[in-house]
Amino acid sequence: CDLNYFMRTAGYRTVPIELGKKYDNEDWSQGMFRFGEFLKKFMSENAKNDHPGYLAQHDLFDQIPQLRKDFLVPDFCAIGREEPVIKSWIGPANTISTMHTDDKHNILCQVLGEKLIILASPADSSNLYQYEGLLNNTSQVDPENLDFDEFPLTKNVKFLKLVLKAGEMLYIPKMWFHYVRSLSPSISISFWFEAEDKI
Repeated sequence: CDLNYFMRTAGYRTVPIELGKKYDNEDWSQGMFRFGEFLKKFMSENAKNDHPGYLAQHDLFDQIPQLRKDFLVPDFCAIGREEPVIKSWIGPANTISTMHTDDKHNILCQVLGEKLIILASPADSSNLYQYEGLLNNTSQVDPENLDFDEFPLTKNVKFLKLVLKAGEMLYIPKMWFHYVRSLSPSISISFWFEAEDKI
């Protein structure tokens, strides 16, 4: 995957960037960047990632249709009731999506780099200490650094762990908890789709 291709094709476009390690931290914020500026600042070899920037769950391919011709929708999405929602995830190493659930099925495709993914079943929701209010789909638990004193019920959770590599896809069923951390500079594409409850 050639980042210069993105610079040439869409470097001048403005995109929303999440700033900070993960979205449930107090120091998390958002800003608008030229796409090329974002790539230079956060994705280059010289980037300092103590306060990473993350182009997360963005409709990049609606905004920049030229990029849409570079990939196909996975066949598995054909079981959905309508066209999938396609989102992009672009960022440096150590960007984190806190453990959370989505209300759609997801095919997560890794284009560049590698991501650590930790999953937990919806059956464990009562053991995962979800926030109240706006972030009620998000767990307070850090599955990489479990704290049994603060969150004792996490002892009951069977976590599933894997590394998703470039060229691989992962199906994440609706309402399954998932935590994602980039192990290297990373580009991923999510295909979210609705389907019958039983797949």
